[in-house]
This record gives sequence, C-alpha cells and structure tokens, in this order.
Amino acid sequence: MNAAPSLQQNMSLKINMTPDLQQSLVILKYSTDELMEYVESQLHENPLLDISDNTSSMEQFYKTHSTSILKNQDKYTSSFSSKDKEENDQQDYLQNYNNNIVNIEEYLWEQVISLKQLSCKEKSVLKYLIRNLDENGFLTLGSSDLSRYSGVPVEQVEEMIGILQKLEPAGIGAKDFQECLLLQLKETNKENTLVWNLIQNNLKDIAERRYRNLAKQYKVSLEAIQKAVDQIKLLNPRPINSFNTELTQYVVPDIIVEKFHKEYVAVVNDKFFSDVSLNSYYENLICEDQDESQRYLKDKYKNAVLLLKGLEHRHITLYRVAVAIIEFQIDFFENGYTHLKPMKLEDIATKLGLHESTVSRATSNKYIQTPHGLFRMKELFTRGIESENQVDSNASIKEKLKKLIAQEDKKNPFSDQKLLELLAADQIKVARRTIAKYREELGILCSSKRVRY
Repeated sequence: MNAAPSLQQNMSLKINMTPDLQQSLVILKYSTDELMEYVESQLHENPLLDISDNTSSMEQFYKTHSTSILKNQDKYTSSFSSKDKEENDQQDYLQNYNNNIVNIEEYLWEQVISLKQLSCKEKSVLKYLIRNLDENGFLTLGSSDLSRYSGVPVEQVEEMIGILQKLEPAGIGAKDFQECLLLQLKETNKENTLVWNLIQNNLKDIAERRYRNLAKQYKVSLEAIQKAVDQIKLLNPRPINSFNTELTQYVVPDIIVEKFHKEYVAVVNDKFFSDVSLNSYYENLICEDQDESQRYLKDKYKNAVLLLKGLEHRHITLYRVAVAIIEFQIDFFENGYTHLKPMKLEDIATKLGLHESTVSRATSNKYIQTPHGLFRMKELFTRGIESENQVDSNASIKEKLKKLIAQEDKKNPFSDQKLLELLAADQIKVARRTIAKYREELGILCSSKRVRY
C-alpha cells in the first residue's frame, strides 16, 4: 500500500553567486603573472576592451615592473632598496627573455665539429652518443649495448666515448656519479691523490662521515681528510648542471612595500590593468536593436564590465590585505625576518571583516616586495610558540637557529640540547624534539655530522 503524499518544509542557507562575484573571486586568486595572461587574452578576444597607448603590451609591463629570481630558489632575497639593481633587472629583462636557449647537445656538437682529425663516421658515432646522454649528462648505456643499437664495433664506440669525455663541461659522458668526479680530477692531473682514492674507494664512508676510520686507513690526519672532502664538494656531480640551459625566471611582485617619511606604504603593482578600459567607439555602437551584431556587442560589453569590476575589486582587496599585514607585522618590516610574528589568515580576515577564504585568495600565488627582500605572501603567515612573556613565530625561531649554528665553533658544534638552552636564554622555550624538527626542515645536519676537523 503506497504511503499518502505529504508536504514538508525545510530551511537551508545557500549562497547564490552572481556573475560579478564569480568573476571577482576568479580574478582575485590570479597572481599578477596569471592575470596578465588572462587580460591579454581578453584584450585580443573582446573588441569592447581597450588599453591606453602608453602601456601597449605585456612585455612593456614586465620591462618596468619585474624582478628576477633564480629558478627553484628557496629564499627570495632580491632587494629593491638598491635602485641600481632594479634598473639593471629592468634593462636586462627583454634581452634575457628573448635570448635563445643554447641546447647542451648543440654545445657538444659544436665542439665535435671543431675536431678536424675525426672522420664523418666518427662524428656520426659521437652525435649518437650525445643523443643518448641522460638528464645529468651521463651515458648510462654500456658500450656493448651502444654498439648493438648503433651497429658500430664496440672498440670504436669505446674510443668515441673517450673523446666525448674530454669535451666540456668536465665529467660529461661518464657512466655514473663516481666516474663523473674522477673525470674532473683527471682533467686537473689529480690522479692517484688522496682525493682520487677517496672517490674511487670510499664514497659511502664520506657520506656517513667516517672520517676517523678514513684517517686510519690512509694514515693521514683528520684535517687532511677534511680538506680532501672539501675538494670533492667543489666537483660537479651532474655536469649538465654547470651548463646554464634555463632562462632566468622573472617574478612580478603583486605588492610593493616601501618606507616613506617613517611610514610603510603599500602599492598594488597593477599599473597595466588600470590602463584597461571600455572601447568608446564600439560602446557607442550599442543600441536597442536585437539583431545578431547587437547581441554580440551587448554580450562583449557585459563581459568587459565584469572584467573591469573584477580588476577594481582585486585592487581594493589586495591593498586592504597588504595594509593589514603591514600593521600586523610592523616588527618584521622594521627589523627583518627574525621579527616575524605568528599570524593566521583568520587574523587578517577578522581585522578587515572579510571571509577567511577571501584573504586566502588574495594571498595565494602572490609575492610581496619588502625592504628585506621578495617573499611569497603566504610566508608571512606562520604559527607560533608561546614562551613566558612573548609569542615567537616558527619562522623567527628557525631564523634564530640558523644564526646560532652559523656562529658555532665548527670543531665543536652545538648539540640540540645546547641549542635549546641558548634559545631558552633568549626567553624562547621549545622542546628538544622541536629543535630537531626545525633543524631538519632547514636541511641542517645533526651536530656529529657538522663537525669539521
């Protein structure tokens, strides 16, 4: 028997996102780089959008507003307090951006061509070997395999491998890490030295820092072993790394903070976007007609207005967030990274009366240029540890650890317990396991492996 139908009333809260809000949230999350590409595409697609003649392209904006950092660099220390450096960065950008990347294969092949004593057949074998180098510059295939695949006798393959290994960069064409280091020593006539023997026989012992055992094995002092290890560290374990095959990466800071008359001023770095406007010619063509051309213009007009509103909302939000961060982290802007206070997204959101997700979008993938360098905005948000009379951020504690370890006696480095005591003397109380955790996150070895003899 079917149940009788009934009416039920439920209450639920839904956020109905308008097109304006959707567009604003998307634009807010873009970094300046990403937004630049998006706006450029809109300028090409939408005739209702225009841009003033004085800033006509992305390249012009980059030339004026970008700064360079090295790819994969963990710390961004490009300071904008030096006008000379800033001008050099700006001047070099287009030249660096447009330069062709010289391929490592081309670089090696140019050296092969210059070897006039080689026959065409030998050069052909060398080209085959060059094309079989891996991402480190190693030739991991054995000579028998290379012979089989190329159809060239093993003896000739081995002879050509020998020639390849004499090319620049030193260590190219080695079969592995160990041979790569030995090839570099051979080039400087350091065969059969202590360094040579250590590489040939004791790489694992060096990795485990068994220096005392090595000193006994070779009947030399600990200082001699340390000196030899230092020489090994100067060698390049991946020869292609010494060959610059990548362009300098350019980052456009989204916020620039500078000090004027004892006050810090935040500037949203979006001059390019402020020059985007409605095209008055096409705007005047819009009328009440409902034909296809008018529907097209009205649709493009709507999209253009949404974009301009989104850009304005992004500018205002970024500015407000930047000012709030300056006020919250004034000690950092005055004194540097060690004075960074614990700060959460919630702190800035509460201060501005914004939703936490809005602050997250405003700081995501963004860079802030400060008197102390260029940072990801997210780096300024950090948790803290409460001590007796203060709260220290994780970042500031790590920075203090780095400074303590940098100043230690290298022959008698600080243990984690000693580091804990030194921090406690500075009114920072943390657990020893926290010291170990922070040290590992900083990539710093334990005291027994930091000893120098």
